[in-house]
Amino acid sequence: MRFFSKEIYKLLGYKVYLTAASNDGGKDIVLNKRGEKIFVECKSHKNSNSIGRPDAQKLCGAMVAENITKGLILSVNGVNKNCINYCKKIKSKKVKIDSIECLNIIDLLESCSEIDGKRILELCGIDREKNKRAV
Repeated sequence: MRFFSKEIYKLLGYKVYLTAASNDGGKDIVLNKRGEKIFVECKSHKNSNSIGRPDAQKLCGAMVAENITKGLILSVNGVNKNCINYCKKIKSKKVKIDSIECLNIIDLLESCSEIDGKRILELCGIDREKNKRAV
């Protein structure tokens, strides 16, 4: 999911840096657009209940340590209530964090209407010609 997300954000005009697979410091991707940095933590767990407050805390810690004000938890199956509540709580505190959002990968793709559909199929490894329906 890290590599797929990286390519989608590149198509959206972000400069994208993929962190190391291990010891990533609480973030998987660093996005940069118009001078603003955003830390992204990618989660591909099958069950949304397994993505919770500890994941948001890890991202928040990375953001505070590097003075980043925006973060995103990008998941395949959503996050649990504890994660959502923690992210809301952080927004109301007097720390230098504007937002930590939780986003499902499907929502990200649906917001990408300006991206060329052929390119998205390529990223997914789908051969368009091979999968065309006979008319």
